[in-house]
Amino acid sequence: MIELPELLEPYRAAIEAKLRPTIWIHVDEPGRGAVGQSRISGAPDLPASVPWAEHNGNPLDYLLQINLAELPSEAGTPALPRSGMIWLYEAWNMWIPQQLTMYLGDEPLVASDLLAESYYSE
Repeated sequence: MIELPELLEPYRAAIEAKLRPTIWIHVDEPGRGAVGQSRISGAPDLPASVPWAEHNGNPLDYLLQINLAELPSEAGTPALPRSGMIWLYEAWNMWIPQQLTMYLGDEPLVASDLLAESYYSE
């Protein structure tokens, strides 16, 4: 049951019928953070078996990573595991499957740096 101001109590049923699962992302001070920690921007922490996402041989722009173990218990659903990582990349103006990567294994995560990769070396 959600808390509502007294003024909205007569509308409780209608409001609760419209509720959908939501995850709030709190943005803290800028910085790399710990390896494996959820974060927006920067570079992803990837296990050795998971390459940086690409499309047609070009690396996608990295947006965020979510450590599923850091999500509040209210965010859990049968479809969302309680451990693992999700990485989201951007492919401008199109949706492609490579934009979303989920990893449920137990390999150690390593901080990656696309600029150090061979993508930009000549």
